[in-house]
Amino acid sequence: MEISMSDQLVNFLWGHSKGFRGQQ
Repeated sequence: MEISMSDQLVNFLWGHSKGFRGQQ
């Protein structure tokens, strides 16, 4: 299974966005 660059970027940003929401 290969993960495209865009998928990695989306997962990276989504993970950070979720983390920030959890801290607020």
